[in-house]
Amino acid sequence: MFYNCWSLKSLDFLDRLDTSGVTNMNGVFRACTLLKEIDISTWDMSNVTVSNSLFNSCTNMERVVYPDSMTRVGQSQFNYCLSLLSVRIPPNVTSIAPYAFEYTQNLILFDFRDLLQVPVLENANAFTNNTNPNKKIVVPDSLYEQWKSANNWNALSQFIVSASDYSD
Repeated sequence: MFYNCWSLKSLDFLDRLDTSGVTNMNGVFRACTLLKEIDISTWDMSNVTVSNSLFNSCTNMERVVYPDSMTRVGQSQFNYCLSLLSVRIPPNVTSIAPYAFEYTQNLILFDFRDLLQVPVLENANAFTNNTNPNKKIVVPDSLYEQWKSANNWNALSQFIVSASDYSD
């Protein structure tokens, strides 16, 4: 939709788009390099099965607000989002695709504290080349132990922090 709109700085009509029948959001905002903030919280993403590269190469992106209806973080969704420092993952996400957060070395807060269950981490390489040693994966207290031992998450256990132990 907005793929490669490298001069796009803002969008003020996104809340008026009907996305209820959309199943594929592959690369919708990919390479919108001047876009700093996006709020798609009003979007219905409940039918979306593909959201790969949704924000890939949005190098100036600082803030993303997702809808609660989102259920999956797609492959390469945040690749090269170099200005993004934190991301809040909505409560209904059940899976994280490979390379979802690749090359996001400045992204230090992965906020999963609203999740209702431990999402399937399809591959531990979801965080490939995020080499920031200070990154925190903040999870709900009730899921902390389960999260640290879950398949593929266990490779990231040193970065997983319970919500009550995390301070901004």
